[in-house]
Amino acid sequence: MSKILIVHRREELSQYLARQLEKMGHKICPFTQNSSVLDIVNQGRVDLILLEAELPAKNGLSILKALQAGEFSKEIPIIMLCTQVDHEQIERFFTNGAKDYLLEDLQPLELYSRIKIALDTRLHIKESRQQKYALQNINHQLQREIQDRILAEGTLQSTLSGLESQVEQRTIELKRLIQKLEDEIFARERAEKYLDNVINSMPSILVGVDQDGKITHWNQEAVQVTGVTGNEAQGESLCQLFPQLSPELPRIMLAIQQGRTLKVERFITYEDKQIKFSDIIVYPLVDKAVQGAVVRIDDITHRVHLEEAVVQSDKMLSVGSLAAGMAHEINNPLSGILQSAQNILRRLSPDLIRNHQVARDCGINM
Repeated sequence: MSKILIVHRREELSQYLARQLEKMGHKICPFTQNSSVLDIVNQGRVDLILLEAELPAKNGLSILKALQAGEFSKEIPIIMLCTQVDHEQIERFFTNGAKDYLLEDLQPLELYSRIKIALDTRLHIKESRQQKYALQNINHQLQREIQDRILAEGTLQSTLSGLESQVEQRTIELKRLIQKLEDEIFARERAEKYLDNVINSMPSILVGVDQDGKITHWNQEAVQVTGVTGNEAQGESLCQLFPQLSPELPRIMLAIQQGRTLKVERFITYEDKQIKFSDIIVYPLVDKAVQGAVVRIDDITHRVHLEEAVVQSDKMLSVGSLAAGMAHEINNPLSGILQSAQNILRRLSPDLIRNHQVARDCGINM
């Protein structure tokens, strides 16, 4: 368990960091605004310091320089807490001995990763230094024994060769561990870029929100639809950037709190005096440690219009089929009537000799 000192003027941020670090198994060193960082470091064991970059009385750079000037305190890794990315300021921090920097709106996973890297690096350096001192002592001892025991020179030389082999092997192991750490960092950065690329490539609007409905993530489709960049959207209310969702906000917030999926189909809004249809799906986060949800919004206006056109076409097809059936039913009796009329006209026609014979047989004429 590592002991960590948090030096920050904002008590709420210090408490938040303390809670997160205690969850990770670390112990927090007490600090107040009237405390002296150097006194705390000199009085007790401190494994790592989280130092605010812009303290009101004495800025973080001055404290950083003072700590690096101390024989004991210069061995303690220091991570600077910054409100924004200022490359010149960060370069000064690294030049004066800072091991890393973090933005104050950091995520717990990032805090855990950076703290672990700093503590592991310090541990590796400390182990390497101890091994170096141990090897130096062994080397001096071997030199004295060589001087005292000239006859045992061959044996001592063999022992020295074995020790050098161990040092070389340990050095190779350390290099392998460092390379593995660098590969893990590279893989994580590549995975984050790939995930961002996947999210930004989707045609749907994807918005990450916390349990209070504040925006935490914002993809490229949301930028194109709203004209608001991801940095501008961070921390804003969902209804502020999507006011048309106000009627559904209570249901969305209830779904987030209850951890259940919510789907709103054919949600109607009006833009430029035209009706717009959207499907809204709320996916709660699966990690129970972090409350929030992903809100997906799909514009289905074109699809709805196509479906309505298909329905209208089906109606017209049904009317046509009905008209064809009625025409067929009317055509059957008409055919019989026309055939009978043609028979009557043929029997009464004076042009047929048979008609005259039948008339004389009946005692009449045509």
